[in-house]
This record gives sequence, C-alpha cells and structure tokens, in this order.
Amino acid sequence: MNDGRALPALIGAMTTGGIATGGILRFGDKALGPVLEQLKNPDGMVRARALAIAVTILKAANNDVSRTRIKDLLRSSLRDTDASVRTEAVMLIECS
Repeated sequence: MNDGRALPALIGAMTTGGIATGGILRFGDKALGPVLEQLKNPDGMVRARALAIAVTILKAANNDVSRTRIKDLLRSSLRDTDASVRTEAVMLIECS
C-alpha cells in the first residue's frame, strides 16, 4: 500500500471505507491532486468522500494557503447538485 502505483486503486475504492481512506491519507500531498480530480466525478458519493479526504489532507498542511483552499472547496461544495455532497460540506464546516 505504500507503493505509489496503489494510489489509483485506493482512490477508486475511496467510498468503501476506512482502509482505502487511510491508504490515501498515507500518501499526503501526493494524493491531493488525484483526490481533487474526483470532485468532478458524476457520482455524488464519490464527490462527498473526495471532499472529506481533500479537507483532511489540507488540514494537515496547517497553513494559510491550505485554509483558503479548504474554505473554497467547502463553499463550492455547498452549491453541489447532490445532497450528500452538501451534507458532507456542512458536517466538515461544523467540525472545523
């Protein structure tokens, strides 16, 4: 799971639970780009999970740039067409 070639498979399984999410998070910043790409996925559950993972990765950076990106991601997700994405955004705001 520490092999970078596993990242696409982990991202493909991100909605299955904690093992895939933990594997993605171990890649840290390297995973951010591919995770953010999933915000364009037509499946709302994938977008909701990608949002949560992206926010977790960005929080770990703990700097002004990452905080701004988090705010932007959450704002745009509050306007998503899928209720699960909007719900995830609200929960992430509430937990911040």
